[in-house]
Amino acid sequence: MELIVQLFSHLLILSRQVIFSVVGLVMIIIGGVEFTSYTSILQSWWNPFYLFHWQDILLKNSTSFLLGLVGMTLSVTVLLAQLNWIIFQKRL
Repeated sequence: MELIVQLFSHLLILSRQVIFSVVGLVMIIIGGVEFTSYTSILQSWWNPFYLFHWQDILLKNSTSFLLGLVGMTLSVTVLLAQLNWIIFQKRL
């Protein structure tokens, strides 16, 4: 019974880390898509008012992109550490 409880708790932790990793990946994708679409040369060429907001848009989207990248990196690191710990426990 104790083994089942331990296995369930490990699966719960792993599923949480997988969810965090997926959310981080989605943030990276959204940040990258917004970054490339908002900073295209074509949009700034045909809309002169767009040039005034270019730096704000660049800063906002690069920040969301970097936050997503950091969040996903941390989640994947914790996920790999948890997997390593489970494998190590099975060897004992």
